[in-house]
Amino acid sequence: SGLQFGCELVLYADSPGKVHSDFCVHVVGGGGGSSSGSSGYDGNTNGDANGYCGGNDEDYGGRLDWRTLQTLVRSMPDLHKTLIVANV
Repeated sequence: SGLQFGCELVLYADSPGKVHSDFCVHVVGGGGGSSSGSSGYDGNTNGDANGYCGGNDEDYGGRLDWRTLQTLVRSMPDLHKTLIVANV
């Protein structure tokens, strides 16, 4: 489980008993929308449906909001891990 690192999964290059995990995996999906076209960002930071501020991925049709992404990206160097965002 990657919950202690803020993600759903962690990946290991070998047995977890031998090595530390190198990657954190954050799973995004379930919205059924297309990944092509506009990102939906309109410059609004007030938290409406177009700004994707706060909440979880499910609130925005499976899209990753910018605050979650920023939090994950900024925490990875301290954890010595590489972030993988998986869109399923």
